[in-house]
Amino acid sequence: EPGFGPEILTGLWYTNQYPESAWQADWIRLATRFRHDSAFVGADLRNEPHITGSVFDMKSYFKLGPLWGAFNNVYYHDRDWHYAAQTLGNELLKINPNLLIVVEGVQMYYDPFMKSLTGALWGSNLIGVQYDPIVLDRPSQLVYSVHEYGPKMWPGDWFNAGTSYQQLSDRWTNLWGYLLTAPKFMQAPILVGEFGTCDDWYVCVHDPTHPARQGFWFQSFVRYMQSHPQVGWAYWALNPDGPFQPDQRDYYSLMTYDWHHYYPLIPYGLAPLLKEPNG
Repeated sequence: EPGFGPEILTGLWYTNQYPESAWQADWIRLATRFRHDSAFVGADLRNEPHITGSVFDMKSYFKLGPLWGAFNNVYYHDRDWHYAAQTLGNELLKINPNLLIVVEGVQMYYDPFMKSLTGALWGSNLIGVQYDPIVLDRPSQLVYSVHEYGPKMWPGDWFNAGTSYQQLSDRWTNLWGYLLTAPKFMQAPILVGEFGTCDDWYVCVHDPTHPARQGFWFQSFVRYMQSHPQVGWAYWALNPDGPFQPDQRDYYSLMTYDWHHYYPLIPYGLAPLLKEPNG
């Protein structure tokens, strides 16, 4: 499981078989080996921290996945993704001060002042940054990252027949977009490290009449990204196989299964983000 994807067993950045010390040592080894390689520009420290199980409540947040910063004014460093990422990030910057330290969010966060528990997709909740921002010895090297997917991937309760663009926009702003206009001490560049849609039907990228479906989500997210051009992004995925089995067809891929062509639907859907600034 280590390095294969998110840690399914724990939702953390380590397991009993792959302890935190191994996670740290692996990154330190990589940063040391490639510190003079100009192609190694950044380290996305862990993919999609999340809770385990299917119950989304305070007990699950506290016991079954990562915390971000303090919980009820107490710091639990064995579960605090903010602390782990900040600590390792500073160690990597000692090796390569030019490395970008990419830190994803968590899935759930309990706001101690608003007294509210907010859930999101795996790694896509950065609400806690306003109370516990990542502090690096070289602040300019920090990048926050989130992933975003539609109801075809996860039918969250924010998708329903009454969903509007404004509701989705407000949700993204609440989870991470607020950082774009936040006070300077908590700001950092934001990278949407993954977002994508199915490549085989027009309604995968455009469906204005069905708010609970994939196309409505995708065109809404592209619209949100277009209105926030300072946010970086990467489409998932380029490759047509996987991600869990080598011979499995990835229906979110840009490339056809034989690698000879690309699906025109994806560039069509992304067109608003692919235009030249003055185009």
